[in-house]
Amino acid sequence: MTDHFARPRSSTWLLGALLVLLAPIGGGCSGDQGSEEPAAGSLSATTAAQLEGLYEITSHFEDPAGCGAGAAVEDGPAYLVAVAAEFLGIQTLSLVSCRDQTECADFAEAIRGMSIYMGFDFNFTISEQRSPSELSGFLATTGYGDDAGMCTERTYESIILTVDGSGGIAIDDEVMALADRPQDAEGYCVVEPDQSRRDAEGAPCVSHVSVTATRVGDI
Repeated sequence: MTDHFARPRSSTWLLGALLVLLAPIGGGCSGDQGSEEPAAGSLSATTAAQLEGLYEITSHFEDPAGCGAGAAVEDGPAYLVAVAAEFLGIQTLSLVSCRDQTECADFAEAIRGMSIYMGFDFNFTISEQRSPSELSGFLATTGYGDDAGMCTERTYESIILTVDGSGGIAIDDEVMALADRPQDAEGYCVVEPDQSRRDAEGAPCVSHVSVTATRVGDI
């Protein structure tokens, strides 16, 4: 098992769930393979199933240039749909905006069928569970390889989902611009989860999205 994901001289977005799969977790394959208990920090199927549903958006703010509160999004999506799914054996919860309930149902069907879907305003993936009320996910980019042997325009995105226990959720999404790093010995730009997290500490925030929503039905 490798601890990084590589692409030659390209910018590649990675789900936190995929990075968790590729990184060593808790000593590898030892232990009871028949247990359904999730690895420490991973999202449980029970939690994902409990959060599935149709949500009405109650607030939506975006700051495209930093991590301020941002401005309210005018004429934004009215709903979001939360859909539990397994991605390469990793439990995830997708949070996708939708304009109406019909579009929400179409997105949910596409996610469950692992089909391509487009036309959303935002799309976040949760793959980690910090506590019963706080979940998280992340995405990272390899950046672009240049002729000087550096990987440029790398980013790290942190997604926090807070659950209030009465049907309400809050999403906080921040994107950090990471410093350039050298390509590896084979000329690849790679994502190493732990390194990306460390690089994000203190890195400048370049965009921020916050959304609150209330559950209004099943999907």
